[in-house]
Amino acid sequence: MQYLVTDYLDRTVNIYKEKIAVIDVNNAISYFQLQSKAKNIATYLSEKGIQFESVPIFAEKSVLTTCGLWGIVYAGCYYTFLDIKQPIERLDIIINRLSPNIIFTDKSNYTEIYKLYKNIEIVCIEDILEYPSNEILLEDIKEKMCGINPLYVNFTSGTTGEPKGVIVSHISVIDFIDIFIDTFDITYEEKIGNQAPFDFDVSVKDIYSSAATGATLVIIPREFFSRPMKLIDYLCKEQVTTLIWAVSAMCFLTTMKAFEYKVPKTIRKIMFSGEIIPNKHLKLWKKFLPNAMYVNLYGPTEITCNCTYYILDPKKSYEEGIPK
Repeated sequence: MQYLVTDYLDRTVNIYKEKIAVIDVNNAISYFQLQSKAKNIATYLSEKGIQFESVPIFAEKSVLTTCGLWGIVYAGCYYTFLDIKQPIERLDIIINRLSPNIIFTDKSNYTEIYKLYKNIEIVCIEDILEYPSNEILLEDIKEKMCGINPLYVNFTSGTTGEPKGVIVSHISVIDFIDIFIDTFDITYEEKIGNQAPFDFDVSVKDIYSSAATGATLVIIPREFFSRPMKLIDYLCKEQVTTLIWAVSAMCFLTTMKAFEYKVPKTIRKIMFSGEIIPNKHLKLWKKFLPNAMYVNLYGPTEITCNCTYYILDPKKSYEEGIPK
C-alpha cells in the first residue's frame, strides 16, 4: 500500500524510466530526470534544515516548477503555489500564514519576489537542479513520514474574501487519485492537457494521475487561454487525449469558434467542473468530438478535488446540466 505520493513517482520511474513525464512549450523531461532533479532539490532543502515545513513556489507552472514541487515533497515538506498575478495584499496574508523560511521561484520572477520579502531566503529552482543528492538522507526523511503528513496548502478566497488555507495530506490525495484513475481508466497512454494553475486543486488530478500511471502531463500556458488558435495548435501538436478543465476554459474555445479552425481529434476524455456547463457549449463540444467521454465532476477544495461525478450520455440532451 502506498502512503506517500512519492511512491507514485518511484514506482513509475521503475516502469517507464525514459518516458516523457512533463512537457511545456519550451521543455520536456523524462520520469527518471524528474525524479533525479527532485531528489537534488530535496537534498538541498534537507541539508539546509528545511524539513516538514512550508515551501511556497512563486512562479508559473512549468517543467521547472514541477521539479520544484516534487523536490519539496521528497524533502518531507509541503508546497503552496503563489499566483504571480495576485494582489500584493493577498500574497502578504498567505505568506504570513505559511511563515516560510524559504521561497522557491525562477529567474524571471526572482527580482519581484525578492523586493517583496527580503527577510525570507529566495531561491531560484534553476540554481539547485544539479545539487548532489543524498539518498541516505532522503530515505531517513521518508522513514519519518506517514500518510497524514501535509502535501500542499491551497488558498481559497473563502466566504469573507480572506484567503483560507486548506491543508491536504498525502493519503487524502492517494485515496482520491487511486479511485479517480480507476473510474475513468486513466493509463500510461494518456497525454493530460493541464489547464488549471498549480494553485488550483483541479491541477492535483493532472499532476498525480500522471505520476500514478506513467501518463504524460502536458502543461498549457496561461496565455493560451486568450489565444484560441495557439491553444488548438498546441493540443494537436502534443496529441493530448485527456482534458480535466474548468467549465470557463471549455466555453472559451466554443465562444471563440476554435473548432472551426481545427479539431484536436486525439481527445477522448473530457472532464469539467466548477460550474454547470451551458447546454449550447456542450452541444458544440459533442458536435466536434462526438466519441469522447464527457464527465461532470463536483467537489469543494476541502474534500480533495471531487466527491461526485456524472458521465453524460452522448444520446441525451442537457439543459442546465439536467438530463432530458
